[in-house]
This record gives sequence, structure tokens and C-alpha cells, in this order.
Amino acid sequence: MEYLESWLKHCEGHLRASSHLRYEELMRLHIVPTLGKTKLARLTAQQVQALYATKRCEGLANGTVARTHATLRRALGEAERLDLVPRNVAKLVTPPSARRSRPQLHTFTPDEARRFFAAIQGDDLEVLSILAITTGSAVASC
Repeated sequence: MEYLESWLKHCEGHLRASSHLRYEELMRLHIVPTLGKTKLARLTAQQVQALYATKRCEGLANGTVARTHATLRRALGEAERLDLVPRNVAKLVTPPSARRSRPQLHTFTPDEARRFFAAIQGDDLEVLSILAITTGSAVASC
């Protein structure tokens, strides 16, 4: 989205250097890779919501997703003010709370663990897998 680059340049003189750097980082790492090919006028609330859900599934912290939302909302608010879009679709989307949240963990039942151990027996990663399961290492799921 060309607009986001021009918006960032416009903001440069109006923000602290650290704030501008954070906006640039959020745009470069999270917003542009997902929404960058979408024309500004065709951007939908569903696409913005999908961006946030994807980032949460990738393990991004709620606070980072909330800051991504604030950045996108600010950029689109300026586009709305300049009459480049009829409305700010980021206002229609509720981001996750910036508060820390614990990921939903799913653990094996004893029977599932026995079957898993039997299935990985002799595998190159057997020891690592056993270590992960028996020490409580887990992966959050979306």
C-alpha cells in the first residue's frame, strides 16, 4: 500500500524518533506483508480482523497486535480525513486486549502420550520429543 509509506513519511516530523521507528517496524513486519497488495479503497474490516487473528496464531503478543491496530487505525484515520477512503475500517475491528493473556494449551491425555511415545520410538527426534512432553513444554494452538 503506497499510502502507508507516504503516511509514515508525513508522520516523521510529528513524532518522537522512537515512535516513528515503532510505527515503521509494525508496518514493515506485520501490516504491509499481509495487507500491502490490497488497494486502500478496497480494504475491508474482515481483512483487518484476519490480520490480527493471523498474528495471534503466529504467536505475536496481544500488546503487539494492539499496537499494530493502533498504528493501522491512525494511518487509516488520516486517509479518511483526507477523503482517500469513505471510512476507517480499522475502527470497525476490535483488537485483542493489550493485557497479557495466557495461550490456550492442549496437553496429551495419558493414553495419547503412550501412543505418541510408541509412534516416535526410534525416531531421530525421540529424545527431544520425550523431553518436551515430560518437562511441560507445549505449543499454543489457535
